[in-house]
Amino acid sequence: MVILRLQSPDHPAIKNLFQQADHRSASLYPGQDRSGTSAQHLIAQEARFFAACDKTSGQIVGCGGYVPLPDHGAAIPGMLLSSPVAGEGAKAVEIKRLFVDPLARRQGIARQIMVCLEEDARKSGCQAIYLETGIKSTAAISLYQSLGFVRCVPFGPYREDVNSIFMGKALSVENTCASDFA
Repeated sequence: MVILRLQSPDHPAIKNLFQQADHRSASLYPGQDRSGTSAQHLIAQEARFFAACDKTSGQIVGCGGYVPLPDHGAAIPGMLLSSPVAGEGAKAVEIKRLFVDPLARRQGIARQIMVCLEEDARKSGCQAIYLETGIKSTAAISLYQSLGFVRCVPFGPYREDVNSIFMGKALSVENTCASDFA
């Protein structure tokens, strides 16, 4: 079990998880720069970032956050067109740096982080949530699909990356769940 709490992405344990994630990406996509957003860039983008802390040891075993999509969101043609949030003024965010320590995987931690991120975004008035992941990240893709994410048009600086998959999900007020964040 983990406790989810707001945490700066420049925390040393989070930076360690970033290094692990970048190493994993490098092994999946040799010769390509698939490194994720830096802690400094996340801070500059005013990311809402969470750490998953082991209830027993207190150790940070996973992380994830989101940043605003000021020039994107549901107004992009092809992005959640069937959603009630499509159109001008829809507030959208992008998931960033979801990662769980390999020693802590297969315990539902990534799912807990995603649920936390969705609920936090919803509470802040967000109407849609988007993400980009690698085509070889099959476990992540399965997780996102199980959480209701669907494929959408490419966006952001990686829109031309043939190794990227783009997904999105409409958030509704009715789709809330109760949870505690320490």
